[in-house]
Amino acid sequence: MCQLSELEQIGEETSLFEKGLHFFKRVLYFSRNRWYLLHYILRRRTMKTNGAGAKLKADTFKPGDRVRVKSREEIKKILDGWQHYKGCRFMYEMWQYCGGTFKVYKKVNNFLDERTMKMMKSDRIVLLEGLICEGSRPFKNCDKSCYYFWRAEWLEKAE
Repeated sequence: MCQLSELEQIGEETSLFEKGLHFFKRVLYFSRNRWYLLHYILRRRTMKTNGAGAKLKADTFKPGDRVRVKSREEIKKILDGWQHYKGCRFMYEMWQYCGGTFKVYKKVNNFLDERTMKMMKSDRIVLLEGLICEGSRPFKNCDKSCYYFWRAEWLEKAE
């Protein structure tokens, strides 16, 4: 945003209160953006680069394959401090499925990001049959019943 356009708004006619309010809004706007930038930088620095998915190909799991969710310890090694791995969050409710064997329902190639309302491409994400969110902890009354996104790095083929 150009700062010159805002100089016209703060003229001789505005009161001291309005000038202070305008200044406070500007400081709050910049500090909020700095926080998001700092959050982004910290996430990038703390992201694990242990090569957990280095050997996996994009088409590792196909619909109908039987997979096992890795143990808690194996998954925790991959996740960063915010429970993310490559932009995908491992939700609190997903821990109960660790060690279980499930069937791949579908591979996710594209999905709608509801925050930005943009279609996003994905790689190495699958949906597992019957594993549906029943309303997560922060959103207790959510009745949407979404499938959990499972990254291939959190899964292994079951014999």
